Amino acid sequence: MINTKSNLNYIKTLVLDTKVTCEDLRKLCDLSFFQNLEYLLFYNLECKEIPDNFTMLTKLEKLIVNSSDLDHLPTEILSLPSLKHLQFDVMDYQTYEGEIPASCKIEEIEFQSTPVKDLGNLVNISTLKSVGIEDPSSLNNTNENINLVVH
Repeated sequence: MINTKSNLNYIKTLVLDTKVTCEDLRKLCDLSFFQNLEYLLFYNLECKEIPDNFTMLTKLEKLIVNSSDLDHLPTEILSLPSLKHLQFDVMDYQTYEGEIPASCKIEEIEFQSTPVKDLGNLVNISTLKSVGIEDPSSLNNTNENINLVVH
């Protein structure tokens, strides 16, 4: 998948337009030369779960997942300290499970094809885009300036 002989210490943008398996993702996160990665786009992420070492991408600001096998939005993604924009194309059965970390800094979140549940702890969010909001009362504790855009 990735030529590790290349000097990629300063890469900030990575677009993977091929199938990425869990093992590929684990290897990618282990590669220390991705420590400066700020933008990551997956066209086809064939994983049932995100590896623990995904949290090593501490400078990642924008994550786009166009297609995945994930059953739910992983806590590891919301725990990334620099993540401000999350675009997650998921299916109806996919949800977020667990508490949203207090360190979550996401300002903009976009779900392409799923109802949104329990986003009450996303205090930094300013833009929420989704196909549908399953429980609008779950947004009561979020920033009052939410721009809700329904596709």
